[in-house]
Amino acid sequence: MQKFIVKNKTGFYCFDAIVKIYDNRGILFYFKENKNGKIYFNLPTGVYSTFNSLSKKTPRVYNLSKLPTANDKKDLPKTFKIIYCENPHKCSVDNNKHIIYFDYSFKDMPLPVKDYIKFHELGHYFYSGQGNRSEILCDLFAKNCMLKIGYNPSQVRWAQSGTLTDSKTSLERKQKVNNNLKNSF
Repeated sequence: MQKFIVKNKTGFYCFDAIVKIYDNRGILFYFKENKNGKIYFNLPTGVYSTFNSLSKKTPRVYNLSKLPTANDKKDLPKTFKIIYCENPHKCSVDNNKHIIYFDYSFKDMPLPVKDYIKFHELGHYFYSGQGNRSEILCDLFAKNCMLKIGYNPSQVRWAQSGTLTDSKTSLERKQKVNNNLKNSF
């Protein structure tokens, strides 16, 4: 297995039948079957390892969802503290203290899942007080953030399915993001 560092969002391609990329903890980060002879994907900044033979390419560009004007025009803080604790809501954010509280159950989750949740919670800086509409907007905000830094649509789907239940409101949220992901290419 070869270890490699990605210093900036980077595109890669590969001709292997299956691509598996692991994060610096050895947890699966990206997985894709090669059905067309060549896989072209992005990786965000990070330390990875793989058995695959990868070649660099310019990053793929994905269309982002158009979001409405934020409730409050705030700037996101430059730094956030992430604290793992018992959290009955899975994850929550304290916008005043700039802290995101992850439940302990997320500590060993794949990075795409943790980043999706982090970006969703940051979305509450801009979208809140409108029930499920706010949740959908925060999901789309998370999707946009992930695509901007180098994640792929399949990772956004994977992350969302790993965080939301099959309740009626969660299914509506999944559907909205999936419909927007179809338009990402």
